[in-house]
Amino acid sequence: AFITAGTPTGAVEGLSAQNKIKILNIEEDKQKKLMEKYPFYAEDTIKKGTYGIGSDVNTVAVKAMLVASDKVDEDTVYKMTKALFEADKINHAKGEFIKPETALEGLGDIEIHPGAAKYFKEKGIEKS
Repeated sequence: AFITAGTPTGAVEGLSAQNKIKILNIEEDKQKKLMEKYPFYAEDTIKKGTYGIGSDVNTVAVKAMLVASDKVDEDTVYKMTKALFEADKINHAKGEFIKPETALEGLGDIEIHPGAAKYFKEKGIEKS
């Protein structure tokens, strides 16, 4: 099965609680080919212990993103972006991975809102 969901995913946790599962590693060269063909993918790692796996698994993932209309003013989006990345704590299993340094990975051809772009520019972060 192929699953596009943030880890840990309840459906996979349920399956792994009842059955022995194996999560396959995607080799680095295959990751690069996937990301070249599908620029919305980014490198990711499923950490050891997730779903009872014995070692880290390298894979690709689709990043979650906050989307704003171009009709939302620059200052509002700037403040939203700043608040998201400078929050004291995000109460989600993936909260530790929400950081400005990796926020622009896997965007493909999506244009960054001017308000978000202002925040990333202040941090010295550019879309690759």
